[in-house]
Amino acid sequence: MGKIKSGILGGFNGKVGNVIGFAWKGRAVMRGIAQSVHDPKTEKQQLARERFKMILALCDLIGFENLGGGLKAAGNALKKRITAGNEFVKLNYGAITGNELGNLAVSYGDVAVSKGKCPGVILRGNVTSDDPGAAHIAWINNAGQAGTSDADVVKILAVDPEQEVTSVFSSNRSVGSVDLDLPGFMTGHAVHFYVYCISVDGSKVSNSVYAGKVTIA
Repeated sequence: MGKIKSGILGGFNGKVGNVIGFAWKGRAVMRGIAQSVHDPKTEKQQLARERFKMILALCDLIGFENLGGGLKAAGNALKKRITAGNEFVKLNYGAITGNELGNLAVSYGDVAVSKGKCPGVILRGNVTSDDPGAAHIAWINNAGQAGTSDADVVKILAVDPEQEVTSVFSSNRSVGSVDLDLPGFMTGHAVHFYVYCISVDGSKVSNSVYAGKVTIA
């Protein structure tokens, strides 16, 4: 049974009749219980469910802890009350390609792991892997552009879909290039790389840039 602790207009927790009350992000929320569920399981509906399932799996693969710093959820969550995970789903729905059940795929080049107005780095070509267990990424140091700084943090995500693992690396805008010492288990696997920046004070992030896919030597 639900309990109303703040009067007739206050929030409550639990079930009262056909209404459920609960707290979500500090707000009192009420939701009606559906009397019946129409679930025809049409091909179109199943396709939408499969697409959504793949987006959630991709979100889990990249990791909520990385999205929290990468997606501009800090500002969006306060203004729109959108979590980093929800923002990821909204941004990347179109990254799941295909129109037939069993034939959907992730277009990793279209995946966004960060969104914001801070200028990102300009890559000097795609990621390479010439040395065993390593990957090389280079960029132009554009410090000074729109208030950016040499000390801005550059985040690099290495995503290995086959093994369902992600590694995260940090550098600085002024460095210009980095040789990543990847986990040994990524050797011989195709890995996707994403790069984005965070301002020195942590208040701004950039849009992510896809640095390409490479098989680790």
